[in-house]
Amino acid sequence: LRWALPATRSAMLPPPRFRSSTVSVVKRRRSRLSRILAVAVPTCVIIALQIHAAGHFEESIELEASAHGRRMAAEASRHVNHTSPPAPRASAANGSAHHAVQPLPPTQCSRHRRPYHVLVPCSLSVEHQWQARLSYHRYLRLKESDPCSDLGGFTRLLTSPDGKPDLLAAEMPTVVTRQLKRSGRCDDCDHGFPLLNRPWAVRRLLAFHRKEVKEEYILLLEADMPLLAPVDNGAEGGAAPLSPVGVESRALKASKERNETKAVLRRWHSPLREVAPVGPSALLVHKRQLEALAGPWLNVS
Repeated sequence: LRWALPATRSAMLPPPRFRSSTVSVVKRRRSRLSRILAVAVPTCVIIALQIHAAGHFEESIELEASAHGRRMAAEASRHVNHTSPPAPRASAANGSAHHAVQPLPPTQCSRHRRPYHVLVPCSLSVEHQWQARLSYHRYLRLKESDPCSDLGGFTRLLTSPDGKPDLLAAEMPTVVTRQLKRSGRCDDCDHGFPLLNRPWAVRRLLAFHRKEVKEEYILLLEADMPLLAPVDNGAEGGAAPLSPVGVESRALKASKERNETKAVLRRWHSPLREVAPVGPSALLVHKRQLEALAGPWLNVS
């Protein structure tokens, strides 16, 4: 108060008297408050920057894909109507409606196409639902901007406890399979490893819903892998009937050196240095080869 008030009035105030214990409590509280602010302020700044970046996420991924789309813009503009969205159609697999994008006839494209089917395994989690919507949105944009690319159909491979579709089945092509029983040791149990539902669903898709995959090649992705540009399945860099194409993973490269992994690799493949650190996604593979690998993929896992 003596510091805040004018000098004429502060002279009339008695000098402040504080007990030593009160002063120490105030200092401790100030120190604690400073430590909290030292953590809270940078955290709030980071959150604000992330919110700002999230607002421009859609714009940024479209800019990333625009370079590829401009190469075919002249040809695509003659055949694709960009003013109206694609009309929904009924799905024969699950009775739902989804948006369909009709590709150009192969004779109207200047390149030889080797189309592949985009397959995205998902669960009923909220995270997988919004990631699947983003992946399908990017797929529709790329199909419209470059109809002569190798992009074929799209299927969300959903595993649910009761084998019934969710609300998103009305927005995108969806094939539903019943998920494995949890934490059991039976043949249709996940053995405490929920990721077994992925090879389980892929094997059931190719066994019972093969007609949903009309293309000869399959691009197997995860829900958090939206495409920025169509993957080229050409002769150079593309997949052959017996030569699939995968993406190298740093996590798999590190796990390759673990003793548990080495024991498995020695049993199924030797020498170890010839095993590529690639996983089941992203994977561009021929449909017949994926059918042959689906069973061993589930059993080895």
